[in-house]
Amino acid sequence: MMSGKFVPMPRHGERVEGLSRSSIYREAAAGRIVLKKYGRSVLIDVESVRAVVDALPKAAIKPTPRAAA
Repeated sequence: MMSGKFVPMPRHGERVEGLSRSSIYREAAAGRIVLKKYGRSVLIDVESVRAVVDALPKAAIKPTPRAAA
């Protein structure tokens, strides 16, 4: 029995957990995202997408100096 939730591959311009269709295929080719084929549809394991997103480094946002009023 499968434990993960699967969703269909996003259409052009749509995203899954913030990742584009191209990024999903690229990560799947690297073995980091699990894809399943069901007929003509490609299904994405959402847990594997979340694991990829969770593994990303935190963004380092530098504060910008405020202009004098």
